[in-house]
Amino acid sequence: MPQVKPVKRYTVPKYPRGAYYAKPDPAVVALGKGAVVAAVMTMVFEACDGGGTTGPPPLPPAFVTETEARAVIDSVFADNGISLVSDFMLRFEKTPGDTVDLNLDGYNDSLQVGYEYIYQDDYSVFTPEMMASLDNAVAQNGPYIETIEQMAKYDNYRTVLEGMVQSFIDSLKAQGVI
Repeated sequence: MPQVKPVKRYTVPKYPRGAYYAKPDPAVVALGKGAVVAAVMTMVFEACDGGGTTGPPPLPPAFVTETEARAVIDSVFADNGISLVSDFMLRFEKTPGDTVDLNLDGYNDSLQVGYEYIYQDDYSVFTPEMMASLDNAVAQNGPYIETIEQMAKYDNYRTVLEGMVQSFIDSLKAQGVI
């Protein structure tokens, strides 16, 4: 095991005096400063929203307007031989004694079939609770109201909208409503 012995005498070492710092070449210093500025500017630009791309941020998606949606939906109903009255006021009974007036985009009174494309102001009336009540009414023999929430306007929105409405009509045909 190592032993500890006291030091009898210790002298402080003497270091050489003077500046032994070699100044860098001014051209190298100027090049280094420029590189630092360029690196900082690159980091700032890449940190901006857009992941390093230039130009303004992308616009939010456009939505299918109610007019555009009505044209597509009405054409699917017409192709299936169902005529609809536009802007039909329907008194709907959510629960016994609790009625609400719904302004539907299209409705056939004799078949009790209609639809509502929920767009902007419609969200105040067509709440999740209201849509659940409408779904419950479909299960209890009418009225048969298809609610379609506002959708983004992309290339094949017409095809998607037509498919949704056709599926609704096909389910009513399978139930014998139409």
